[in-house]
Amino acid sequence: MDMQKLMELVLDQLKKGAVEELYPAFDAVPYPTKSETLFVVAAPERIQLEAPFVCHSTAVHPFTADIRISVLIPMTSHISRAEDMLYQKILPQMERLCAVLCEVSAPQVDVKLGRVVLAGVFRMRGLYSDDREVTA
Repeated sequence: MDMQKLMELVLDQLKKGAVEELYPAFDAVPYPTKSETLFVVAAPERIQLEAPFVCHSTAVHPFTADIRISVLIPMTSHISRAEDMLYQKILPQMERLCAVLCEVSAPQVDVKLGRVVLAGVFRMRGLYSDDREVTA
């Protein structure tokens, strides 16, 4: 499974929904240069490939992927800012990728970053072929 292609698909879709200050989990952007008010981090959490089948002489793998999308806000902000971002901007864009919101964690404090984190896990199902195409 080409995780990079899948994550590019997710990040591009979120950007279409006016999700600014969006970063992949393993980016090279130093933390101090990220927004002081709110930013979003998308990370692959789990991917599962199923038994392949052949379609037009190409192996096709059904897959399930869980993507964790975290909204980070300052500890002095009201949690409704993170909730609004998750439910009003992120959720509709992920639904356009046929992703289902399957878990929302309770807000947690990241002491190292001095942020409150609200995260949702979105489950995507689709087909992956050996020619590197991802269809969600």
